[in-house]
Amino acid sequence: MINRSVGFTLIEILVALVVIAIGMSAALKLSNQNIILQTELENRTYANWVAENLVIQMKLQKVMETGVIKGSDNMAGRIWYWQADIKPTFDADVLQLRMRVSIKKSLENTLADITAYLPVETT
Repeated sequence: MINRSVGFTLIEILVALVVIAIGMSAALKLSNQNIILQTELENRTYANWVAENLVIQMKLQKVMETGVIKGSDNMAGRIWYWQADIKPTFDADVLQLRMRVSIKKSLENTLADITAYLPVETT
């Protein structure tokens, strides 16, 4: 009679561990990518809020000069650098405002870029 032990062989256990390691590695990589994308989305959301706030401020201040205005603003415990490019349009009563916002002072990685139109106030 042949007496066979019941259980797993060393090779079967090693294969199972390799499969589990590959699965865990993929899950960890996916989790890391999710964190990076969440941070990017958060930055873009705050940058859009900063840009929208600045456009509203310029509408309320009735900005009527064309040109480039640069500055910085605080939101969510961070400093956001912005640039407003104000240009005339075909309509003399309307100015085009392009607002760009970034975390970097050089504005090389623009997180928000919106265009708005400002009425020219006549008195």
